[in-house]
Amino acid sequence: MRERDDGGSVQLDDIDFTRLAEFGGDMPDDWFTFLRREAPVWFHPPIESAGELGGEGFWVFSRHADIFAANRDHRTFSAESGPGRDGGGIMIRDVNVAVGQNMIMTDPPRQQQLRQLVNLGFSPRGVRRLEEVCRKLARELFDAVVDRGECEFVSEIAGEVPLQIIAEILGIPPGDRRKVFTWTNQALDDTLSEDVRLTAITEMYKYAIDFAGERRARPTDDVFSRIAIAELTEEDGTTHRLSDLELAHFFQLIATGGSETTRNAISGGLLAFLENPDQLELLRRDRSLLPVAVEEILRWTSPVNYFRRTATRDVEVRGRTIRAGEKVSLWYCSGNRDEEVFADPFRFDVRRSPNHHFAFGAGGAHYCLGANLAKMEIEVVYDELLSRIADIEVAGPVTRFCPAWYLNVFGGYQSLPIRFKGL
Repeated sequence: MRERDDGGSVQLDDIDFTRLAEFGGDMPDDWFTFLRREAPVWFHPPIESAGELGGEGFWVFSRHADIFAANRDHRTFSAESGPGRDGGGIMIRDVNVAVGQNMIMTDPPRQQQLRQLVNLGFSPRGVRRLEEVCRKLARELFDAVVDRGECEFVSEIAGEVPLQIIAEILGIPPGDRRKVFTWTNQALDDTLSEDVRLTAITEMYKYAIDFAGERRARPTDDVFSRIAIAELTEEDGTTHRLSDLELAHFFQLIATGGSETTRNAISGGLLAFLENPDQLELLRRDRSLLPVAVEEILRWTSPVNYFRRTATRDVEVRGRTIRAGEKVSLWYCSGNRDEEVFADPFRFDVRRSPNHHFAFGAGGAHYCLGANLAKMEIEVVYDELLSRIADIEVAGPVTRFCPAWYLNVFGGYQSLPIRFKGL
């Protein structure tokens, strides 16, 4: 359970974001509390022993206001890679791979052009169309476990709902979904060898390229068809379609990003309820609180810890000068505990309103296009949970993903075994 830590025993020399084990359990909230108070814009020095991850050092933004401002200023804080920084849009370290056209690693106007290709699948109208599909799926999943009185919540409920819904949006045939889901899980499973994970990524990319070829030849009414046949217009007026590699990146981004973060929010939310049973009882007595509770689940779990930007010019923030080309990390999980914005931020409160959390980023061009979809999925799962099961308790070890593979970008759970009584 997260408890308030005033960071009183922390010194700057204690803080090392390259010690990934610090992110393998609860977040190091004492670090962030200290930074928000003493060094809200702090340059994390290079850590020689951390190798590439230690790199050249990077800036840490921990205050809500600074994260919000930087996230909306793409001209100063760019999501695009700088020289020699392929993949630098999302991770502190530099990843030397050919990332191609990727929405989260581009800036407007190109980012807007790419985003527009998939917007319709995540529009409010599109989400409303999927709500009944989602509810039917959630009911079937609870039906399958309710008589047993126990289940592994992450794999059987929290992971399955967003995976199936994102497959519906992408147009993945039902017969192919299990293998795509397997590749997705293997790619992110740090208990597996690097060879297994890389093989899973390779197989997913091969599938995506073949799938794109099928959709180009016979497009249907799904997001991936629109991406496959779309023509992008350059500034000089020329047009072109996305390459096979870029399409594979799109497929992987949507398949993983559209399911992984929601899975983490749903499972982390249940753990928060089990640690705060009075809040679950409030929700059980008054379902009208569900939309507000969903926002608190998202604030509390912070499925994405941070994104990285690169400064495009010299800029001063809170009296600190950030030089052009330097890395800047925006720690959304810290902004979600900022005492200047959230009263009693270490309290899980399903009645918290307003709730200006950063679970989907901090606004601006890169605000998560799947935000409405994720909220709908979380609300449906908990609505069905409250209708089907009660007296829920943890039934075994709760394990988180080891951040060695994730780095420290995401926060999530591998397993959350529970037992319960059916209603």
